[in-house]
Amino acid sequence: MLIVLPRSQKLEPPGVSPTYYEDHLLERVSLLELRISQLAQQLSNAFDYIRHEAHSFEVEKRRLEQVYASLRASFPQIGEIKNDELAGEPSRSRVISSPNLDQIIGAHEGSNSALLETLCSEAIRTFENHEEKQGFKNLSKAREVSPENLPLIVLSARYFLMCERFIDAEILLEKGRSIEPENADVTILLTALRADDRDRDLDDELLLIAKNDLRFSSAAYYLQGMRHAFDIKYEKALDSFNRSFESEITPEAEYLIGCVYAAMGNDAEAVEHFMKAVALDLRYADAWFMMSAAYRRMENILSANESLAAAKDSRESRAQCLKFLNENEQLTPLLPLPFLHFEEPKTRILFGGSARLRRFLFDRIVFT
Repeated sequence: MLIVLPRSQKLEPPGVSPTYYEDHLLERVSLLELRISQLAQQLSNAFDYIRHEAHSFEVEKRRLEQVYASLRASFPQIGEIKNDELAGEPSRSRVISSPNLDQIIGAHEGSNSALLETLCSEAIRTFENHEEKQGFKNLSKAREVSPENLPLIVLSARYFLMCERFIDAEILLEKGRSIEPENADVTILLTALRADDRDRDLDDELLLIAKNDLRFSSAAYYLQGMRHAFDIKYEKALDSFNRSFESEITPEAEYLIGCVYAAMGNDAEAVEHFMKAVALDLRYADAWFMMSAAYRRMENILSANESLAAAKDSRESRAQCLKFLNENEQLTPLLPLPFLHFEEPKTRILFGGSARLRRFLFDRIVFT
């Protein structure tokens, strides 16, 4: 306790009482001391709260790290689980980094290497600036300089795919296959184009080459799963999707597996996978919507309405469920959302339908 003696008590002889102002000052100092004591207690309480919250955060962080470590131990190829940007159309401004310029120049035989490097560099720059027409012209000139250059053929085919020029891409890839029949970069793109065309069967020989390459194994099983789903072979589709995603955990993986279970009439199992999908990406509108449809078929109306509200709140651009939400159509579609476009004539199997799944595939075969 702070004690302040009035000056009168210090200087005046005994028996002389303090003045009024000295008493007033002493009272004010005592009040100030009390207020400081109260502030100190409040700061102490605030510090204790912050320390408690920090400790709780550290505990939760360690728990998550243990979960992720366990997952990575089970799946060595898995990286950190994180929310990517909202999926949508494959962006035409994205850079296709492989094959790179060094690989193209290294595969060139003959003179004019400097010209080839200039043409390829300019082509990449023009694509970055959304000048697609000029970009394709530069790539065409580059292929005239180096016609048997397989990395250049693959790069050109990937740009054709990015811009949805499927016929041009396939013509180039067939040429690439004639140069090197078992090249995985060529075969995965050709397999995707064949699987995408509902009028052609999946090429098992090409598919096997792609499956045997660790870079494209996941994508190859994904292509096979979508074709099986198109052919209404859901057991085989489920097996392919499980194989496709055994080395990576993504919201799209859980969503697709859940959709296959929903198509097979196993709504309880479907809900489990939809829950895993939204746990990995809370803004996955289609997963919320399909969960709502499954709950509705199970006559769990409360959970169905909660899931539907989450789908509406996610505001994910280009989600397939927006058609149903905006137009107030039936909330339990006849087919799972990623398979709905199979019923539409002439719609492409892989590159039609869900924009998010199209982006998912492009990330694995084009922007790889």
